[in-house]
Amino acid sequence: MWNKYCKKQIPTLVQWRGGTQVWKNMLENRACIEQFLLWEPKGGSSSVWYGNWTKLGPLYLHHSAVQTCHPMIDVERFLKETGWDYVNMQQQLSEAVINQVRLHMGHAMLTDQGDKPWWTKTSSGKFSVKTAWELLRKKEEVNEIFKYIWVKDLPFKVSVFGWSVWSNRFPVAIVMANWNPIISQLCRCCSVPMRETLEHLFIKGEVANRVWRHYTSAAGIIGSFIQIKQTIKLWWDTTGNARPKLVFQAIPNIILWFLWKRRNTVIHGESYSVSKVIWDVNNMVQKFMMCRFGYKDIPSTWPLMVALLDDFRPCFKTSCVRWYPPHEGWWKVNTDEASKGNPGPSAIAFCVRDNNGDLVVAKGVKIPDSTNLTAEAMAIRKGLIYCCEKNYTHIIVETDSLAMVHMLNGVWDTPWNVALEISSINRMRELLTVRVQHSLREGNTLADYFANLVFDFAGNYEFTTYQEVPNIGKNIINMDK
Repeated sequence: MWNKYCKKQIPTLVQWRGGTQVWKNMLENRACIEQFLLWEPKGGSSSVWYGNWTKLGPLYLHHSAVQTCHPMIDVERFLKETGWDYVNMQQQLSEAVINQVRLHMGHAMLTDQGDKPWWTKTSSGKFSVKTAWELLRKKEEVNEIFKYIWVKDLPFKVSVFGWSVWSNRFPVAIVMANWNPIISQLCRCCSVPMRETLEHLFIKGEVANRVWRHYTSAAGIIGSFIQIKQTIKLWWDTTGNARPKLVFQAIPNIILWFLWKRRNTVIHGESYSVSKVIWDVNNMVQKFMMCRFGYKDIPSTWPLMVALLDDFRPCFKTSCVRWYPPHEGWWKVNTDEASKGNPGPSAIAFCVRDNNGDLVVAKGVKIPDSTNLTAEAMAIRKGLIYCCEKNYTHIIVETDSLAMVHMLNGVWDTPWNVALEISSINRMRELLTVRVQHSLREGNTLADYFANLVFDFAGNYEFTTYQEVPNIGKNIINMDK
């Protein structure tokens, strides 16, 4: 497509001059999509003016652009093996852009790899059609009621059926008779047939009434079952622990599904008793509970299922959590972050202790508004930079962010928003002997205290001796020993 439509033109600027409908649609949606495509500088191959490499969007559109003519130059002109060439950048870029690079990308370095594209609408950075569709489609206001209709682990066809009934978009006999007068308007669910309306088929009819009474009596739901929506909401509005509420949320869809299945079976000349409807509903509820809650042995009758759900009590496991000092010759770096929102005002802190549990240093820094994950990565990077400066070669990095531990150990893919931080950390790990391990929050209380201390002090600080630490911090150090 590059050779066919772009030739030597810049893809972000090329105009429509004929071609396929796909190409035309791509150009129409280009402005919306481009702002969520981020280039991570590695080899510096992305365009300075027409690529989004600063998280500010293409710089030729930026209000602080100092030039009206934007030549085709690559990021490589400003990126060296030792870092950014800020002197050269000042000749081409505005101060606002340079500050953005210094604050958020200051540790990038030139490598022999090509710049990496990231799709910022997913946490993994990988493009997905779903997120692109969410950007481009015309959305209507979210209907909170539909969140109750769509139940996870319930067969999709059953949820779709429940939505159709709720929306009154259903071909019952009285509706179909308007299309074709030959079709009978009478129901097949009563001893004395009556006109088959939506309410009659699913609520007021003899079969429907018996089925609903069977389930509401065991569930303790009391009310007058006159309208479909009113009956369904009685189930949704029940109180209790989470498991019964979730099953009660799914029950109306299941009952409606099998009432419709019975109606169609009878119309085609076969028998389908009320007992069979109840058995089929119980069977689907059993499968739903097995899939959602992992139950092994589930009773086959509805009253016993309700009793099983009501008797559920979660099991809690307790374990002793504490901070452990490193072995002799090693230093342990505990890191943490504190945020007033995600993203929001943030602070990071790290503390270094030796094999005796004595404090070597504690440092807290206020950082620009960021996400929790970005702040955790910055805290680890700051801690490793300090260790490099002090020639501490054997390091144990301990954090209460399990996600960060998995990323640094290669278990999880790196999200786009911490890619630069992770790259910088991994470069330092090549120079040091570093182990990254997870600790529960209770074993990371000192770093957590120092991170929150930034907000209490309203500024940065550094403690290099035990005597400088506030009393609360001293107590935590003594308890960890």
